[in-house]
Amino acid sequence: MNHSIPIIGALCLIKVDLLKRLINSIDYDVDVFVILLQGNVHFNINEINNVFIKKFVIINASFNIGVSRGWNYIIQHFPSTYWIICGDDTYFEKGSLKKIYDYMITDGALNNVFINYYLKLQNDIVCTEFTNFILTNKIFDKIGLFDENIYPAYFEDNDYWKRIALSNESISLPKYSLIKFW
Repeated sequence: MNHSIPIIGALCLIKVDLLKRLINSIDYDVDVFVILLQGNVHFNINEINNVFIKKFVIINASFNIGVSRGWNYIIQHFPSTYWIICGDDTYFEKGSLKKIYDYMITDGALNNVFINYYLKLQNDIVCTEFTNFILTNKIFDKIGLFDENIYPAYFEDNDYWKRIALSNESISLPKYSLIKFW
């Protein structure tokens, strides 16, 4: 059995310094970390030395392709049982990826279409919603992809929440803090 997280994906438009912080916060084995750079973003992978990430895939788009299209690209081009999609301005608390891995291998976790968790925002703990989230492979058949007509960003998450609610599919919300924002 492979004891690693299969895919983490992140889009980056301008916050390369925060993207590096996200990558450096990885403290559990990850098979592939996909970075989709949009526009004139310059990112030097040689500045990153994280032994927990087995493989980096860096995709350069010459323009801002949009959030929905970026998330869809990662999901469609990197088949997996589940994907962790991260905001480039977030980072994982120490030990949280191990908690995610442990949760994802439990019976029933992959029966959910969407898995959300909590983040620390200064002194408050709030639901991450689409700041960081997990989609399972079940998502294609039940919900579909994100609406790429919502461009470049904002409200693709509202649309997706509505579609999840209409589907009557299961979502999961583990009750512990896993990531930090800004």
